[in-house]
Amino acid sequence: AEKIKFFGQVLPTAKIVRYEIDIKRVINRGAVLGLANGKMFVDGKEIYSAEKLKVGLFDDPSNF
Repeated sequence: AEKIKFFGQVLPTAKIVRYEIDIKRVINRGAVLGLANGKMFVDGKEIYSAEKLKVGLFDDPSNF
């Protein structure tokens, strides 16, 4: 990720943890790569954001 911000933490008292991923682009050149921005929320409060995430995308993870 190019830019990461932390605004808090997940505590044992947290009820709900939610992730939002905004996929911006998918590149398929043999391996499939996803480019995205993401946010993490705890009990409705944003505690983490990341821009320009890069992740490999797989049809069948059992091939690892």
